[in-house]
Amino acid sequence: MSGYPEPGEISLVEAIWGPNLALAVDDDRVAVIADISDGGQVWTRGTLAREILRLAHHFRSRGLGTGEVIALIAENSPYYIAAFHAVLAVGAAVLPLDPRSVPEDWLTSLRNTDAAAAVLDHAAWKRLANTGQDSYDVIVLTDDQLPSHPRALRVGELVLPAVPPPFAPGDGSRTAVLCRSSGTLGKPKTVAITHHNLTANLAQIEAAHSLDSEDVVLGITPLGHIYGMQMVMNHALRRASPIVLGPTRYSPDRTAESIVDHRVTIAYLVPSAIAELTTIPPPRHHLRAVASGGAPLGEATAAAFEASWRTRVVQGYGMTEAGCISFMSDGVDCPPGTVGVPLPGTEIRLIDPVTGAEVAEGTPGELWIRGPQVIPEVTGWLRTGDLVTRTDGGALRIVGRLKNIIKYKGHQVAPAALEEILRSHPRVKDAVVLGEPDPAAGEVPKAYVVAEGPVPDDELMAYVAERVAPHQRIRLVERLDRMPRNAAGKVDIRALRGLG
Repeated sequence: MSGYPEPGEISLVEAIWGPNLALAVDDDRVAVIADISDGGQVWTRGTLAREILRLAHHFRSRGLGTGEVIALIAENSPYYIAAFHAVLAVGAAVLPLDPRSVPEDWLTSLRNTDAAAAVLDHAAWKRLANTGQDSYDVIVLTDDQLPSHPRALRVGELVLPAVPPPFAPGDGSRTAVLCRSSGTLGKPKTVAITHHNLTANLAQIEAAHSLDSEDVVLGITPLGHIYGMQMVMNHALRRASPIVLGPTRYSPDRTAESIVDHRVTIAYLVPSAIAELTTIPPPRHHLRAVASGGAPLGEATAAAFEASWRTRVVQGYGMTEAGCISFMSDGVDCPPGTVGVPLPGTEIRLIDPVTGAEVAEGTPGELWIRGPQVIPEVTGWLRTGDLVTRTDGGALRIVGRLKNIIKYKGHQVAPAALEEILRSHPRVKDAVVLGEPDPAAGEVPKAYVVAEGPVPDDELMAYVAERVAPHQRIRLVERLDRMPRNAAGKVDIRALRGLG
């Protein structure tokens, strides 16, 4: 794969909009289309630029700028995109928080990061106001009528300045986003991602996965999550590709309607959404590709989607601590079930977690990454905690998480392989395998299963046993009505184990 153009010490706003955002206010190309169930808003690039300038002017008028932290608590919308770039335009850092979390969690994050202000959508503002703790400067992302409140200001009340505020000077080392990174079993942590991490990663992405103004992209992943932030919002805006924001509450039928109605060519989805789309009859569409991210996509799920929708699926691998993405299978010949090859400028090592030595070809090892997308907090190599194997062609296959490896009577069992087998059962809709403490074996593989119709536990365990070595067999099964997943599509393992 060829190299990528190093962006230098520019800000993310400059990388996307150029050195003068005011030049974009007359651009009548479509930038964002909100799903019709959310009002059917269509914003041009000019409309988006004007809203960014209005918000940036307000921030500056309140003394908010370089070194400050401004929280953003909202569902996907055109206003969300405007607020995100306005915060960066004045040199502040964005703190994206989950709008579906509880207000107490928001307040904890606001306190821990010394946030100076918060930008919320109407629903989040009402929930925060009900706590009686809304002492922060607040902008509400709505033009709806609001009750009188001394600290709440509607976007519609902001003015467009006669002289647009200047961008904060380019500084690639400045923090752009304080993102939440979810640990597998531990509590989430906040990581600081710089402008250069994001701009360099966009250049890397473009070298492997290009968009143009003829493409229309669909994004249903939260824009506050690194996958939606980079692959959907920033990448598409930089390439002038219209963004269709899918329905706030995911539905395979509504997603299919959005794909058809807006002539979507590339959809950025999480594995669980792709799996649900295989359950409905595919409509006539214009998709040329579906990109899967946020969690590993099972080989069987990818094959089922490609066969049904007659559309190729490309995978990527990334994490919050690495700017978004470090591997991609687009444009290269990768075996099914792999997550692609390293993006340009990305170095990797596969390390035996016991010996610390590099593993042989085809042997699982912990993935270590180094590149311009890796956050400054990491010195040297980023140890991902993911166990992977590498093919002869250099493609990587995720086989499990180091923390999740099950140790059964001295054997190491990777849950990912068992989950893939379970999901290939005709009546299993979703499955996760974890280690369950056992006094004799140390741990035994336990399957958490969402099934369609009656299927005995013995049948599921036998189905897996026929396809694995004896030490890899499922020993326990627990049934679920639905798999607990967060908005990015990842399984909430703490909830699965009842840890809250």
